[in-house]
Amino acid sequence: MEPGSSDPTQLYLQPSHRSQSIWEASSTVVLSCRRREAASQRTIPFDQRIVPYLKAGGFLGASHIGFMQLGWHLITALVERWRLETHTFHMPCGECTITLQDVAVQLGLPVDGEPVVGSLLYDWKFTKLPLDADDVSVQRYARAYIMQLIGGFLFANKSNTLVHYMFLLLLINFDQAGTYAWDAACLAWLCGELCRASNARSLEIVGPLILLQV
Repeated sequence: MEPGSSDPTQLYLQPSHRSQSIWEASSTVVLSCRRREAASQRTIPFDQRIVPYLKAGGFLGASHIGFMQLGWHLITALVERWRLETHTFHMPCGECTITLQDVAVQLGLPVDGEPVVGSLLYDWKFTKLPLDADDVSVQRYARAYIMQLIGGFLFANKSNTLVHYMFLLLLINFDQAGTYAWDAACLAWLCGELCRASNARSLEIVGPLILLQV
C-alpha cells in the first residue's frame, strides 16, 4: 500500500509520528486511555440543589453525560490518523476534524464567549453536601462538582488527583462562568492531547475521549 504523503514540506513530523511504525513493523502499541470520570463521580456526587449553578456556569449538559466504555483500539487508530501539522485526521477519503459544533452538541458546553486561560495546579478534595446546607455551601459544592467535571473529564490530564487551579478562579461568579467559551477550550485541550499521543513514544492518551470516540 502507498504509505501516504512523501513530501516533507507537508507532513514534516512523520519520522516521529506513531504511524511511522506501521510501515516499519507489523503493528503499533495500543494507547492506554486514562480516565477517572467514574471515580470522580463517587467523590462528589450529583445533587439537585446545584442545578441552577451548573446551568448558570454552562456545565449542566456536561453533568448529564453518562459513562461510556472506550474502545482503546479505535482511539489508537484515530490517533494514528491525527496530524500535528494540520490538526486534522488524514483519512483515505480526505481530511476531517472535530468541530466546535460537535463539542456543543455532544457535551452541551457554550461555544461563544471569553477565552478560558490561566495557569497553576491545585490539589482538592470535598465532602458530601449536607441536607441542611445553606446557599453558600451549595454554591461551594457546585464549584467543587464543576472542578470534578473539569479535572476528571473535560480537561483531564495524566495526574490522578490534580486539576488546574486556573479553572476555580473562573468559577467565582457562576453567571460570569457561563460567558466563557468552554466549548472551544475543551476542543483545544483534546487537540493538544491528540498531538501528544501521536508521538511515536507515547503510551497513553487523556482528555475528553468520549468526544473523540463519538
